[in-house]
Amino acid sequence: MATEESGTDVTRALRGTSAVVLARSLGVPAAVVMEDALAGVQAGRQSGFGLVVGVDRTHAPGTRSAPLKHGAGLVADDLAELLATED
Repeated sequence: MATEESGTDVTRALRGTSAVVLARSLGVPAAVVMEDALAGVQAGRQSGFGLVVGVDRTHAPGTRSAPLKHGAGLVADDLAELLATED
């Protein structure tokens, strides 16, 4: 199912609303959530999203496990890691 919304509609919906709630309200059944906040990772998992990506911007030893403990299925240091590249 594809859902189309105008930029204006999405901007209005984002005011005071988390991205998790917004995607659910648009009827997206299997969306990807990318979050750098542990609370956002946990909210994405609890909301039943297909994939929750935790972004660990701290790069400190041992911090990559925290998003996993909060429900991330994948952890990246930077979203650029998730981009496909041509070989």
